[in-house]
Amino acid sequence: MRHALLTTLLGVSSLTGCQHTQSNGPLPAIIEHTTPSMKAEIQQAIETIYGGISPLLPNNVFMTSHQLSLHYGLSSTAIDMPKSQQTQYFLLQKRAIGCVLFHPQSERYVLLQAIPCIAVTE
Repeated sequence: MRHALLTTLLGVSSLTGCQHTQSNGPLPAIIEHTTPSMKAEIQQAIETIYGGISPLLPNNVFMTSHQLSLHYGLSSTAIDMPKSQQTQYFLLQKRAIGCVLFHPQSERYVLLQAIPCIAVTE
């Protein structure tokens, strides 16, 4: 009886320890297969975070990397922008609430409602 109780307590404490060591923070993520509707949702999220017009995105956006850099500077208004504003970075992250598009420069993010993403290790 005593041995069974000790075994049960050890099992419960080891499960609790595993749960406490799991990361609750955001994880880098990718998309297995980007569809046109997913691409449109990402474009809308970028507009929500950064403003401006919808950027052109590759058809494989976030399929090979969790990072996206957008370079501004093809228009006359972008020439007057400081270098730090000419390139904007966005990260696809898996969080407890779901997949989000995160903008590190502003520390803002948008929940991507219809995009399933897969957490990856860097």
